[in-house]
Amino acid sequence: ASRSELVVPLIDSTGEVVGVLDVDSPMTGRFTEEDRERFERYAKRISSALWS
Repeated sequence: ASRSELVVPLIDSTGEVVGVLDVDSPMTGRFTEEDRERFERYAKRISSALWS
């Protein structure tokens, strides 16, 4: 079961949310602010590669 979840949007070049990057962990409190920032950067790279 998931006890921690980190979800960030995947946004296309028009600014529309077209998906999400969703990471789960069985550990409570697993994700930090640094993790969130890192995954936001990953989401931007993924979006850029797919919808630029």
